[in-house]
Amino acid sequence: MAVATFWIILILVIVTAFMVNRYVKSSSDYYVMGKKGETIGITGVLTASYLSAVTFVGIAGIEYLNGPPIFLICYGSWIGMVCGFIYVGRRLRAYGAITMPDYLQERFGTSVRIIATVILIVGLLGYGVVQLMGAGVLLSSVTGISYNIVIIVFAIALITFCAVAGMYSVVIVNTLLLATILVACFILAPIMIKLGGGFDGLTNGLMNIDPNFWSAGGRKFHMPTGWTVGQFVLWALFFPAAPWIAGMALPCKNDFVLMRAICWSTLITTVGVVTLFLGCSAMFLVNPNIAPADQVFIWACKNSVHPILGGLGIAGVMAAILSSGATIFMGAGFGLSRDLYERYIMSKGGTLDDRKKIVLARIAQVVVGVIVVIFALSKPLAIYWISAWAGALFATAWLPTLIAGFEYKKATRAGVIAGMLCGAGSYILLYQCVKKWKLFTLPFNLDPVIFGIIVSFVAILLVSSLGKAKEEDMAVYTRVKGIGLAEGTIQTMTRGEIVKEYLTTKTTAWVCIIVAVVVLGLLAIRIVPAVSG
Repeated sequence: MAVATFWIILILVIVTAFMVNRYVKSSSDYYVMGKKGETIGITGVLTASYLSAVTFVGIAGIEYLNGPPIFLICYGSWIGMVCGFIYVGRRLRAYGAITMPDYLQERFGTSVRIIATVILIVGLLGYGVVQLMGAGVLLSSVTGISYNIVIIVFAIALITFCAVAGMYSVVIVNTLLLATILVACFILAPIMIKLGGGFDGLTNGLMNIDPNFWSAGGRKFHMPTGWTVGQFVLWALFFPAAPWIAGMALPCKNDFVLMRAICWSTLITTVGVVTLFLGCSAMFLVNPNIAPADQVFIWACKNSVHPILGGLGIAGVMAAILSSGATIFMGAGFGLSRDLYERYIMSKGGTLDDRKKIVLARIAQVVVGVIVVIFALSKPLAIYWISAWAGALFATAWLPTLIAGFEYKKATRAGVIAGMLCGAGSYILLYQCVKKWKLFTLPFNLDPVIFGIIVSFVAILLVSSLGKAKEEDMAVYTRVKGIGLAEGTIQTMTRGEIVKEYLTTKTTAWVCIIVAVVVLGLLAIRIVPAVSG
């Protein structure tokens, strides 16, 4: 069943990509769906991108060994996702950006855009390698297919459906794949909870084995409170600058689609991930000897449910890997083609028509895919080091730069460059000193990323205060700051339509809030008294 699921999913995404290719008529279609994304599609791609392999494999294993409360650190990422979509994404849309570096180009000029794009590509490539290596290890163990073959075949599927129709295929394919992810979260996970003895098993059963199962630091980790708080803050600060989050706001048809999509996506991910992690914790009562622990969900799919249902669960894991991998591949490819090569041609006085832009974008996707495959097949130890700080580059270099662009009118180009380099550099140095060389520990066991962000902001403020911002840079700041709704939203809708969309969006927000409060409130009422007495 696992082997069949593997091939069915890969064939499905490739066929779907070629089917939606007919909608790609221009470079805008390729990069941002011509900004025609509807609520269901944006919700699908955003949710599927969030529920990555890390969710079903890495953190699921941590839950299994340490207990449910440790997942509270993930709530920071949901806060970050909302901030990234509404705070960062809406402003990029207001400017009319096609990619995130588009804004930086106009706000701070070519040098800032080039440095930021290089950081973006390096970070995404590091993440892409880890995703592909994780897929190879996991799926080879599940299907019995060799690691190298899994890597190559999986990469071909990813490259194909990213390159063929760009954002169109990524949004539509991820929305289709979301169905299997929802099966995993809302059907399989509750079955896992029931197999572990229901909520009584989760509370009394785990408490009887070890009360630390219900401690914030974890049964196995025994992490101090400072670490938990630090991780919460880390994820809250990392996600607003993550390109695969904020970048998904760019294809939205209008601002109301953007706001409804983040409402639904936050509800689905919050309730779905909590249920999934509770199910993974419950599996310790079914089998306390699952090894490696990060395959707890896969073990449950293969040993605890009907093969068809288990196959759907494994399909959910594959969908999560494909969806997150696709947004990462796509972001890196767009950075290479549009933000580096196209900009370079334009700076030399050259021109590119839409057909050539699409061809270049597809070539860039292939180049990115080949690079990632080469590293994933060779499995060098350096890749693990690179991946450890790849994502942190966005928090330490991109987040302060974006906030300075949006909120600090007098930010200078030199200040922003200093912030990016000092933030990323200080993080890498601290990471090596604390995590690798173990020379010292940081106060309260906080993550080096938090200090890297502080250093970046200080560098921006200090260096900017020593110079004077260019008039054209401040003009862009004023333009974006003064826009409430994106110009496209205002221009394409009547006053009546805007009022209707506003009411629909408001209703959506309240429905999501009420459902979340009821579901999570019932879980809290059922669990908290049982483990706090």
